[in-house]
Amino acid sequence: MERFLECGDEFLEEHDYKSLDLDILGKNSLYQMICVAFTSKGKKQLAKDLILDQTYENMKKRQKAVQELANMPEFVVQLETSGLLIPHQKRMELTIGLRVFKHYQ
Repeated sequence: MERFLECGDEFLEEHDYKSLDLDILGKNSLYQMICVAFTSKGKKQLAKDLILDQTYENMKKRQKAVQELANMPEFVVQLETSGLLIPHQKRMELTIGLRVFKHYQ
């Protein structure tokens, strides 16, 4: 059984029956299965895109973008790798910031 880090619970709203009924957000949801976002902004945007109704034109644009990325596997791997480094970079920046702060105290 695969372990998912994100399920989108934080974006669920009590009155959003569509998301609850269709398992768009939450445990065992579409969001949980497809989320590869690394930033809180990316996670929030994915939830928003899944919940809100899209126009036909927007759907076609997204399909075209996905199709384009599907033909660029090296770029996708590089982008995902960069995303994985975000938590490490933030941790390093915080560590350096704390050292500088302690130096000036």
